[in-house]
Amino acid sequence: LTEESKEKVSRTVAIFIAVKFLVFRSMPVFFDLYENLYGIESFGVALSILVRISDFMIVLNSATNSLAYFGKKR
Repeated sequence: LTEESKEKVSRTVAIFIAVKFLVFRSMPVFFDLYENLYGIESFGVALSILVRISDFMIVLNSATNSLAYFGKKR
């Protein structure tokens, strides 16, 4: 790969990781704000399930960071 190609790949990986971070972390931030405004008592079953899904999204965010770096080295 040329130096320009390597730089383009690095830039693409950085953008991918940043966008992925914003997408996967937006849901937990929303639930944290909701909990602070309305209290945990107002959480219903649906919101509790969505909180678990958002927890999984945080784990998925971390796991896919590794995949992005491994893919970059090829």
